[in-house]
Amino acid sequence: MKSSISQKDLQARKNNFYLYVFSIFNFNFMFKNALSFAFLLAILALVACQKKTDTQAQTAQDSTQNAAPDKAAESANLLPNPLEIKFEYERNYLDPKTGEEIDDINLIRETKIFALINGKRIEIDKLSMADDIEVASGQDYKIPADALAATGGWWAGAGDYIYLTRKGETISVMKTSVDEAMTEEDQPYYQYHEIKVITAQDLQ
Repeated sequence: MKSSISQKDLQARKNNFYLYVFSIFNFNFMFKNALSFAFLLAILALVACQKKTDTQAQTAQDSTQNAAPDKAAESANLLPNPLEIKFEYERNYLDPKTGEEIDDINLIRETKIFALINGKRIEIDKLSMADDIEVASGQDYKIPADALAATGGWWAGAGDYIYLTRKGETISVMKTSVDEAMTEEDQPYYQYHEIKVITAQDLQ
């Protein structure tokens, strides 16, 4: 029996077949593109995540590096605790060999005073005469009870006195000069003034 399919139906079937093939091809194409797009997105997300991690790590490292100098700088501004202070003297009127006074009427007495603070030697001043003064018994010279150390002396009708006191994270060197011709009316005795400031950096 011969087919009764018309030419028109045959053409319609061909068109449907072509459309089916095209649909399959188009679906495969779109599926492959979708996979490629998803893979690309995954790579971009991974790169972004890695970049964020690197940035956070760098920030943490910078913070640590910045914190270390800050702490070092802060420590450099702090005085040692406890403070250990004693005075050393260089006297030009003593013979360095015998330790006896030099017999020279023209020699001007000079005593260089150094403070040895936690092992660091710092020149303080030059006086005619100076020896250690016990802070506890320094009321006669108006040395405050909280002074760290005191020195001074009297020679040829005049005297000079020095004490060290702590002010925050610095050490102030206070000095007064008096002589036998002074009166309380002219100038009150033992009016101290600051002559030097010793900082934590000076003790490094």
